[in-house]
Amino acid sequence: MSATVDQRSEPRRRVVKGTKIAYGDFVFVQDCTVRDISSQGARVAVSSAMELPQEFFLVFTTERVLRKSRVKWRKTGEVGVIFEGEPHNYMLDNDPRLRQFKQS
Repeated sequence: MSATVDQRSEPRRRVVKGTKIAYGDFVFVQDCTVRDISSQGARVAVSSAMELPQEFFLVFTTERVLRKSRVKWRKTGEVGVIFEGEPHNYMLDNDPRLRQFKQS
């Protein structure tokens, strides 16, 4: 039995951070928990991991930031995501679809 080799270019740090997943033009929103994170991606615990689309936004409500995310792997109850682009402060955005997060 061989040991699993960590192929990440940057180590992730362990966290337990309540976040939200948003997709479908911000119509579909569900709670999730980030379990570990780096500047390039994260491991996310979510009950509907197998039903999530390939791309979605992770909404970090405490930081007021969203990250466009793409699924790298998935298993029951978890997904690994890669961040695409830079973090976006949604408090500075006038897009009415983001209003729901500004009130959280």
